[in-house]
Amino acid sequence: MKRYKKIIILAVGNLLVLSACSRQLDFDAKSYVQSSLDAYYHGDYKDYANLLEISEKDAKKEIEEDFNESIQQQFDDSDNITDKGIADYAKKLVEVKKLAKYKVQDEKKDEDGNYTVSVKVEPSDVFQTLQ
Repeated sequence: MKRYKKIIILAVGNLLVLSACSRQLDFDAKSYVQSSLDAYYHGDYKDYANLLEISEKDAKKEIEEDFNESIQQQFDDSDNITDKGIADYAKKLVEVKKLAKYKVQDEKKDEDGNYTVSVKVEPSDVFQTLQ
């Protein structure tokens, strides 16, 4: 009987240790959205890199590669623009992105574990006034 008690106590103890180790911290969706927007629009990679547990250099590389790929896709079927024209466009678009104004407000987690994060965006007329 004592032997079975010891086995049960060991089994329960192991289950408690395993469940404590496997329990993940809550995901901070608001910080993730804030850092992603800051990295993409303003070129501030520090918090984004920390959340992804990568270097700032790698975070910058990731964002810039995605940006360059999206620019290239925009002009894949166009014969009317030179490589220099594409590079000039990308350079201007980087300047325009830095003008983005937004405020990450709140996050909500639903019963399925999905997050919704509200972001208030200030409208911009940059494309109407861009010469």
